[in-house]
Amino acid sequence: MINIKKTILISLWESYYSFANSNGGVIILGVGERQDGTWYTTGLKNVDKLKRNFWNIIHDTFNNLPDEEYLERIGAAGYGEDGKLHPTTAGLLMFGEEYHIVREFPEYFLDYREMLDPTIRWTDRRQSSSGDWSGNMFDFFFRVNSKIAKDIKKPFKFEGITRVDDTPVHKAVREALVNCLVNTDYFLPCGVVIKKEEDKLVMDNPGSIRTGKKQMLRGGISDPRNKTLMKMFKNK
Repeated sequence: MINIKKTILISLWESYYSFANSNGGVIILGVGERQDGTWYTTGLKNVDKLKRNFWNIIHDTFNNLPDEEYLERIGAAGYGEDGKLHPTTAGLLMFGEEYHIVREFPEYFLDYREMLDPTIRWTDRRQSSSGDWSGNMFDFFFRVNSKIAKDIKKPFKFEGITRVDDTPVHKAVREALVNCLVNTDYFLPCGVVIKKEEDKLVMDNPGSIRTGKKQMLRGGISDPRNKTLMKMFKNK
């Protein structure tokens, strides 16, 4: 469990579950409130461990939900006028079969190209249209991320008796891949193309930059093209 006082734990989870059943909110830890309503910093110990444990518990609680309720909560499905649960557009892209997806998005195409040997055109390739796997975004992400990550160097570092394999580079590449997928305009041609070469990794996707190039370089403002898909990746 999280290493904070029991009273704080109860308040934290009460707040979390109330947010889950409403429009959300903000939870702040490590502060106290004075009688006049102002706040002061109390501090937290083992912040990294606290965050890991919190998100582990959160994810375990989504995984224990019935499938239909979980899909509805993350925006992958919704109830229609017929009272039945149907996939949303985002749910279709994330979890549907490729031949169903292209009925709604004729230009939908995901392509991973591994070019590590100049004498061979492709050392490995995965396409959503190959027919030997689902072709959806969920499977593509995990297949491609594992192939990219396997060649990223891992330092010999431990936390206790557990080796740390998730480096800042792994996290940066994973976030770049997610951003590439959720910011794609799937109605435009060419699709998502990920190219892994000996000295570079290139991610191409169709669609304009919603915040503009200057703001993109400055950072600080996020405007994902497919917000529900982003929400799903945060809950994966």
